[in-house]
Amino acid sequence: MLRYWGGEPRLLTALERRGVTVVGIEDATDFDGVRANVRRVADALGRQDAGRGLIADMDERLASAPEQGPRARRST
Repeated sequence: MLRYWGGEPRLLTALERRGVTVVGIEDATDFDGVRANVRRVADALGRQDAGRGLIADMDERLASAPEQGPRARRST
């Protein structure tokens, strides 16, 4: 079970007692946080290679995305 935030502590305890793995992810406020969450879930699933691939794909897409915002409007 993937847990983002909150949750009834008694429910989480009951799930874990019944053998349900509960994986908590953090509030990702930047891409480093997203990467950390992907790694955490991939580790819990035993799918580290898939997690690394997902992160690599995300990084590739970010690198090729056109810049937007104030920095993109600056002239050199």
